[in-house]
Amino acid sequence: LSERAASIRPILERNAEQTDALRRLPDENVQALKESGLCRLMVPRRFGGHETSIRTYVELTAEIGRGCGSTAWVSSLINVCAWLAGLFPDRAQQDVWGPNPDAWIAGSLAPHGEAIPVEGGWRVTGRWPWASGCLHAQWVACGIHMKNERGEMANLGLSLMPIDAVTIEDTW
Repeated sequence: LSERAASIRPILERNAEQTDALRRLPDENVQALKESGLCRLMVPRRFGGHETSIRTYVELTAEIGRGCGSTAWVSSLINVCAWLAGLFPDRAQQDVWGPNPDAWIAGSLAPHGEAIPVEGGWRVTGRWPWASGCLHAQWVACGIHMKNERGEMANLGLSLMPIDAVTIEDTW
């Protein structure tokens, strides 16, 4: 993995100015991350991920950052959200990685949303002010206030939603 991270450095360096101008990762950077598997560091092994240690995650993120700080930032968050999704029940993990082992999850973990119980699950609504990497992700993890049947705050939680279930507003 270290060799893979070092090998994409020239691509990331070459695209650093474009990354800033676009305000998102260029497609070439996204492709390099996908092909190298560097956004699968925390994906469970049973879904073909690397399931690395935190130490390895930090070291590889630092290596990516030597090529482009923005790309390192996005990859670090995609990997953290993969780790979080790995804590979800198996059904949720199957939903994310079963059909697409390369699925990325962007996140906005501050609880700016609300979840209310409905028949068969929860209805999540809200607006989250940031989610780095969301333009490249297939899923989002968003912090929520979980309400009980009376509408009272019952708990804090994390929702996991397919990207096509949300609207991305360009507020950056």
